[in-house]
Amino acid sequence: MGEILALLTGFFFSSSNLMARQGMKKLERNSGLLVTLLVNNAMNVIALVFLTVLALMPRFNLWGLFYFGLAGVFTSFAGRFFLFASIERIGASRAGLFKISAPMFTIFLGIIILGEQLTHLDLLGSAIVLAGLYLLSASGDFGKTIAPPVGIVSFAEAKEKPFALNTGVIYGILSGLALSIGHIFRKLGLFYISSPIVGVSIGSFVSLLCVTGYLLHKHGKLSSVTEVVSQTFCFDKTCRGFFWGGFLNTFAQYLFFSALLYTSVSIANILISTEALFNLLLVALFFRSDEPLTPRLVILSLIVMAGVALIML
Repeated sequence: MGEILALLTGFFFSSSNLMARQGMKKLERNSGLLVTLLVNNAMNVIALVFLTVLALMPRFNLWGLFYFGLAGVFTSFAGRFFLFASIERIGASRAGLFKISAPMFTIFLGIIILGEQLTHLDLLGSAIVLAGLYLLSASGDFGKTIAPPVGIVSFAEAKEKPFALNTGVIYGILSGLALSIGHIFRKLGLFYISSPIVGVSIGSFVSLLCVTGYLLHKHGKLSSVTEVVSQTFCFDKTCRGFFWGGFLNTFAQYLFFSALLYTSVSIANILISTEALFNLLLVALFFRSDEPLTPRLVILSLIVMAGVALIML
């Protein structure tokens, strides 16, 4: 059950990334991050009302609230912040591949903090995944692929400034690290409050506070934040990318928390890394003209996913 939920999580996270990719054509990524979190919190409020009406609201625990809050800082805020920064520079499919580094971090953190065990296949699969990520980062695909502008950094500009592409890789890996730390805190929180909806709600609310504080610090005025809030309710096709990205991301988080109730955090995080494969498939089906896929990228993606499969065995 937990494995199936984790795979579905990967699909919904991938769909959310691609919607964010479209949203970056019209909205700056930090503003887009706020939009997605506003959508997250709006959906969470509705879900919490249903829990209350149905008398399913669990008893709160201070440690559970604390761990869920920390999970929100590392996942919905830091993890998504770095992920959007990576998507800006290297596209959704490549950013998803570097985000796949999260299971590697989670395995080691799971051993240290949660006492989870690694088999020989786990070690072999981890080595293959890391090798695939290294080959992908060292490939010439980034410099050869030219796509329309994405966010603040276009591929044409990146060709003249290669460091922009390198930072896209770094941001992708930082996203994986932040998410893995957050996933550990999510698992710890579920030990005290076994409710996915409560866990997602607390994490999303803390993340919203973090992003709002960041935007106020960056722009120095409240009007910049209220302007973004107004864009949350935009349903026109030119600005709805982040709105639907937040919608899909909320479902992905519910599914992931549910998966953690039935399986270990290491296995769940490895399986949601199939998000990278879903990214490739969805880009090929719907957004190929925006972000071309090269044979090398596809082959290296399959190598990375082969490593993930070994870890699952």
